[in-house]
Amino acid sequence: MFTDPDRGLNLAELAITLPAHSAVVYRHFGAKDRWSIANKILKICQTRNAILLIGADPELAQRCGAAGVHVPERMIQQLPHIKSTYRFRLISAAAHSVRAARTALALGADQVVLSSVFVSTSASANVPLGVCRFALAVKQINGPVIALGGIHVKNVGKLTGMTQGIALVTAANPKPLAKI
Repeated sequence: MFTDPDRGLNLAELAITLPAHSAVVYRHFGAKDRWSIANKILKICQTRNAILLIGADPELAQRCGAAGVHVPERMIQQLPHIKSTYRFRLISAAAHSVRAARTALALGADQVVLSSVFVSTSASANVPLGVCRFALAVKQINGPVIALGGIHVKNVGKLTGMTQGIALVTAANPKPLAKI
């Protein structure tokens, strides 16, 4: 699950619904209270046997004890530095193309999050790949790929067997923002 400040983060709902063995990517986008929120999410992840990755902030990830970091595509070239400086259990990278995904894996990402599979309301969403182009991209990437973008209960079945996992934003947390 990816957090998104524009779509809300309901920590109470997260604490109840987060599936075991899943991951939360906390994207703080420079929030002043990011340290406090990261620690609250980490505690939820620990009680739910899930892992926390911090988006685009390896220093915060190390400081709060997160399992790792998720880098946006614009930070892919920093992966060798991140990998040599920090000792994370997992480093993921966003990719919006086969080329970016291959580059991320070659530079040290453990997995890539490829988007957008379906039509998405995300500001970073490109033209959706669709099921056929997504499947072809996964084969061309030849590494661990997580699907992201416009995925919900009615279309998730179309991705069965194609990917290492599914990442959600809105579909993972449809409730409005609760006071943290």
